[in-house]
Amino acid sequence: MAIEKELQDLSNKLNALEVSIKIFEPDFKLHEIKAKRRNNKTHGINKGEIPELVGRFVRLSDKDFTLNDLIQYIFDTKPELQESERSAIKQSVSQALRRLSDRNIILQVGRDTSAGSPIIWRSAY
Repeated sequence: MAIEKELQDLSNKLNALEVSIKIFEPDFKLHEIKAKRRNNKTHGINKGEIPELVGRFVRLSDKDFTLNDLIQYIFDTKPELQESERSAIKQSVSQALRRLSDRNIILQVGRDTSAGSPIIWRSAY
């Protein structure tokens, strides 16, 4: 019974909101309202920490490296990370590498054909 009452209350609030929107913007298309996109949070990593770790790795690196080297560094640095988070971390690291490459902080120096052809990077400094 409590769930039905709560559902009815939410439905009434939604109807009131729709009426309010129509008062101020009669031509507004309510069906075009989309759900807010949610970011997949990686447990054990704070916002902005991946670019910081990537930057630290690049500064300390005295040899060429690949995306997999960087991901391994992050997992070694943050042992609380779960293996299931590897995909999300890989995506964030790839974005950070692209930004560093666009700013000419790192350079693409080749591809490692023995490892499935990942890009080999080098610090520009």
